[in-house]
Amino acid sequence: MKRVMLTALLALAASGCTRQAWYEGFKSQQRLQCEHLTQDYERQRCLERVNGLTYDQYQRQTEALKERQ
Repeated sequence: MKRVMLTALLALAASGCTRQAWYEGFKSQQRLQCEHLTQDYERQRCLERVNGLTYDQYQRQTEALKERQ
């Protein structure tokens, strides 16, 4: 699994992706991990966590945290 994550990260880096593309790449990897869960309710909760925060929401939260420092 770590090999898959590393490969995805290297591919993103090599393609000169934006921060949003990086964010979406990480979410994609997390979704794949969720799909490997055997219990339906665990899988659903995992997917809800992964899909619960859009990039715009993430960016606003990050900016708010930076302003507090």
